[in-house]
Amino acid sequence: CDSGRYLRTDAKDEDSTTDSFLQRAMANHHHPLRKVLHVQSLSTWAPVCIGPYSQANVLRSSLVFLAGMIGLIPETMRLIQSDGDDYAEGANDWELELHQSWRNAASVLDGLDDGGGVAGGKLEDCLGGLVYLSLGALEELSLSSVKGRGNGGGANDNDIPWEELWSRANSISRHAVSCNGGVVMGKVDGLSSSESNSNSNDGIDPTLYDEDGMLYGGYEDEETWREISGSLPATATVTATANDASESETPLLAVCLAELPMKAKAEVELICASRRAASCLRVVTSTPCVQS
Repeated sequence: CDSGRYLRTDAKDEDSTTDSFLQRAMANHHHPLRKVLHVQSLSTWAPVCIGPYSQANVLRSSLVFLAGMIGLIPETMRLIQSDGDDYAEGANDWELELHQSWRNAASVLDGLDDGGGVAGGKLEDCLGGLVYLSLGALEELSLSSVKGRGNGGGANDNDIPWEELWSRANSISRHAVSCNGGVVMGKVDGLSSSESNSNSNDGIDPTLYDEDGMLYGGYEDEETWREISGSLPATATVTATANDASESETPLLAVCLAELPMKAKAEVELICASRRAASCLRVVTSTPCVQS
């Protein structure tokens, strides 16, 4: 079987049209053929593996395959739920789980060692992904839609809100990619500090620091800082609007399944480029094909 042959090929065997990063990667025999990230114990940054798998598989230091991420809170390994606070007001549990899934994916990417002093990875390096939603998410959305209409009649209560499900999932996902799930690049490895922020080559996003060099302006997370400072509306990460869809053009496919692991209602599975590989890629935006 020739599967993965290009990963075992010497650069001299490739023609002149081969991508420059691929040429350099294959010429550098210090690049491991495969490297994995496996979270083995409770932490504050990413959930423990709940099965015989690794959270991330990296091939030739360039292509990153992320395992499916569900909305588990790392510290407790329980699915996130609405607790009635302002942050979650108006959001269904499946929406919170979807946002947390993206946040977990961003944390795992950030934990990757890209070598050469380059901080892990970001969701903006995503080449494509799958967004899984369970029938439980669809049922929850159906119930909230019925409650929203009240008893005034009108729409049929038996209508299945497929379009609304896809639209909300798309908005939340696009927003998560655009803001890296609320995760600061370099946070997992302790690189996100005011000292490292002064180094323009460390890969840390300078917009996440205030004028005094304080991460999140001294607040506990980016969302709180943006909300308090007035640059981010309350509950923006969960109740993202359809306008947020333009923030990211990452190709995503949404699928509804009967059931997900641990009775989760949302899950994301991604294929990404490493930071070094992404910096060498040529970004091409194509016009969407509309079928009549």
